[in-house]
Amino acid sequence: MSRQRDFDNFDEFAEDYRATHNKAIALSGTDSDFFSEYKIVELKKFEEASKPYRILDFGCGDGNSSVYLRKHFPNATIIGVDVSEESIKQAKKKELPNTTFSAFNGEKNSV
Repeated sequence: MSRQRDFDNFDEFAEDYRATHNKAIALSGTDSDFFSEYKIVELKKFEEASKPYRILDFGCGDGNSSVYLRKHFPNATIIGVDVSEESIKQAKKKELPNTTFSAFNGEKNSV
């Protein structure tokens, strides 16, 4: 029994999410790419970047963090999962090597 709550529906924001997010954080003087990469650079301080990890990007949205996971962990297999099917469509457009994206609503997976 799937119970998606109204505030769980991110599909309507998927196509313009990056622009919306950049507008929301404009006061910081940087953009969402900076913050996406910053998180990965911090993670890299604790892990050996050359290892062939399997990385789960849970709540991957449009795949922006996966871009930087790929950049900083070149030998990793990345699996991106998000509740928003439209966000997953945006993530797949990035065509990242050795990276898969799929929607998961908490009960069933859709590709």
